[in-house]
Amino acid sequence: MIDLAEIAARTGLHVFPCDTAKRPCVKGGFTAASKDRAEINRMFSTPGARLIGVPTGRMNKLIVIDVDVKNGARGMEWLELNREALPETRTHKTRSGGLHLLFVAPENVEIRNSASRVAPGVDVRGEGGYVIVPPSDGYAVADPIEPAEMPRWLIKACLKQEERQEQHQSNPLIAADGTPYGIKALQNACANIRNAPDGQKHDTLNREAYSIGGLVTAGEVVQSVAYAELSAALHAIRHRCEDFKGALKTLHGAFGDGMNAPRSVTHIPSRLQITPQTPESANDGDTNVPNRDKKGDKTGDTAPKALKYHTFIELEADLDASDFVEGLLIDGAMSVVYGESNAGKTFWATDLALHVAAGHPWCGREVERGAVLYLALEGAHGIKNRVAAFKRAHNMDDADLPFAVVTIGLNLLDPNADAESVVATCKAVAEQFDIPLRLIVVDTLARAMAGGNENAPEDMGALVKTGDMMRQDATAHLMYIHHSGKDTAKGARGHSSLRAATDTEIEITADGKSRQAEVRKQRDLEGGDVWRFELAPVVLGTNKRGKEVTSCVVKVITDEQTAGAESFGRHLKGHNKRALEVLTDALIEAGKTGYPGVPFGLSSVPEKWWRDRFYERAMAGAEADTKKKAFRRAADFLVENHYVGLNSSRVWVVKFQPNRENSEASDGDI
Repeated sequence: MIDLAEIAARTGLHVFPCDTAKRPCVKGGFTAASKDRAEINRMFSTPGARLIGVPTGRMNKLIVIDVDVKNGARGMEWLELNREALPETRTHKTRSGGLHLLFVAPENVEIRNSASRVAPGVDVRGEGGYVIVPPSDGYAVADPIEPAEMPRWLIKACLKQEERQEQHQSNPLIAADGTPYGIKALQNACANIRNAPDGQKHDTLNREAYSIGGLVTAGEVVQSVAYAELSAALHAIRHRCEDFKGALKTLHGAFGDGMNAPRSVTHIPSRLQITPQTPESANDGDTNVPNRDKKGDKTGDTAPKALKYHTFIELEADLDASDFVEGLLIDGAMSVVYGESNAGKTFWATDLALHVAAGHPWCGREVERGAVLYLALEGAHGIKNRVAAFKRAHNMDDADLPFAVVTIGLNLLDPNADAESVVATCKAVAEQFDIPLRLIVVDTLARAMAGGNENAPEDMGALVKTGDMMRQDATAHLMYIHHSGKDTAKGARGHSSLRAATDTEIEITADGKSRQAEVRKQRDLEGGDVWRFELAPVVLGTNKRGKEVTSCVVKVITDEQTAGAESFGRHLKGHNKRALEVLTDALIEAGKTGYPGVPFGLSSVPEKWWRDRFYERAMAGAEADTKKKAFRRAADFLVENHYVGLNSSRVWVVKFQPNRENSEASDGDI
């Protein structure tokens, strides 16, 4: 029998016991919750204590979205509709088959319990509430990552109308849904959908969703808000829809098509906050703003000045790229280091940053020394131990590197919030160490967005613009540490505007103990570099309980060290070789253990998934019949020669296994 009290204590949260009916079984209920181990042991020794209860709201700084499915509740429909607008966050399966989405409670906003306010079948557990957590009977962890910040559209959806108005003064982002023009257009579109007569519902939905999608890209209305309102309007006429699922597809498709065709709006958007100028102040401090007479002609000496330009004969080759990490990072550019949780991306980025601060060669490449500012937005404990481990491993306990760390939460979504403070800190660090600042590391991008929606173009675009301002004013390279998307093949999480603005993109992947950093995008330098590494543990000392405290440092693995592991399949050629490579990549990206018919402990993927990836990567552009024959021959050869195992429509590589720790089969897994 599991020690429920011990497990409850290890959560690090205020906890209390519940009986099998989810009712508190201690006096005071959830208000008696405690983090004290002795008190937890006492409470969980109460007769009937079978489940772990966790209070939501201020006590644990958690808000839980309860996606319900019991008694015909339609919570999963809401989740599917809003999946792209929701950040990845810690998720638990409930014993009724639903889901609990855990989010960090927003600052200065009180979210209370509610039932179906967000949507039918979607409840909220906030101030005054509690939830049951795994491994309580019937509950399981579906996604083990840390709780994410709540996107602002979800915060709004959790509040009553009067609560939204009360929050406006201290949290203006809560109310920023778009321009007056965009909001009015959205309201009219939703009214047209709800009032569409029979026979015209589909055309009306298609037209209005397309139109609003265009306004989203034009910056007139927030994407997540627009989609949620259109969805609500469609749900209002659900009873009149013969094919509601088809209507949902129409909404999704038309809205996306509209976003790819932004509308041109002739009015001045209010979000630009243009201040009307008086005749006396029209040109104060700005000689490039023209005065116009009644005919609109430019007058006086205030006409715009021509931009500086270079002629053809003046342009010469630039032979010395400003790459302060040779062939990898360029002065004043932007990079994104991304990967799945626990892939090692933060350790890798910290190691690189400390080499820059030390001016030491990194992975055989020259490094130009410079100061580094590391914004550890997820807390101080981890970065302190990582730096301490680096000191010990490199015998640098007495060194004084130009490396500075900020360990408070920052809002880089709004350029008027903390961006100027970051620039001022950059200058202060450069002055203190008397060396130019080379690198700013933001760990992580999600924390820097302060509750913004990573998938919304307006939010991601705002973060990119703020980052551009920071790196230009600080004259430093800006590196974001970020997470992979749900489909790891598509790169970093969030809207495509991030990748479009990125100069260098580096993916970190893990294969058991072995890890890899690969340059996926390089704008001005040669790309495709790959570095393999492991995380070597370093003992830092003992804590107050006499137990060892450890962290890790990056240990680079040379080509000679990896040659043995990569020799498997080296004699294969053509489609046989490519098919094995595709399957190996698939196992690293998404392999799962625990399936019937697959040898114990071995990762596998569906054969169909392997086949589709082969078609896409090895046979792009070929005829369908040609793809089919090539894959079948290669697959048969690999199975017959014991390179690949096949059973129950799942495949695995016999001799190479990623050993993905803590993987387990579950509904919906690949």
